[in-house]
Amino acid sequence: MDIILFNHALLLMLIMVAVVIDWRTTKIPNVLTFPAAICGVVLNYIVSDWHGVLLACAGWFIAALVVVFLGNLPMGPGAQVGGIGMGDAKLLAVVGSFLGPKSALVTILYFCFFFGIMSCVILATKIPWKQVGVVVSTMIFEGDIKGLTIDTTKLKEQRKAPIPISIAILAATTMTIFYQKQTLAFLGLP
Repeated sequence: MDIILFNHALLLMLIMVAVVIDWRTTKIPNVLTFPAAICGVVLNYIVSDWHGVLLACAGWFIAALVVVFLGNLPMGPGAQVGGIGMGDAKLLAVVGSFLGPKSALVTILYFCFFFGIMSCVILATKIPWKQVGVVVSTMIFEGDIKGLTIDTTKLKEQRKAPIPISIAILAATTMTIFYQKQTLAFLGLP
């Protein structure tokens, strides 16, 4: 088996394990992320000696730095509940240690896309659409919406509920593995 194919398969398996753990406990343990990062460094050493180790460490560091920065912006995914989980940041850093810095940045780009879609879908399931329809139709046909309210308790609860971000990481990593060249060409990057 080709070592690069083994590298990608092992990475996807590790992320799938993290998805299951994250789904059940809303946490990604260090006992998974740190050995996985070391495994990524070792595999890169096997592929391209010390140059691979340097790329793996750079990928880990860049992914961790970017995700921690983005996750803790005032508008970030967990702004109301204390920022993105560090297990999620470490899992994306693991992706960087397996794939290198350029692929880590492409993965983060895809991650932002998939996390945004995931968040919108989850919130859309909590919107009381019947109540919104009544308010909109009343506003259109009668022009007066005094006394009409929309129950937003489910939306408020969902804002505080953790989202298993590892699902977006799995989707982003898969897209990076299969479409990195096309993505970089689309962005006009080498």
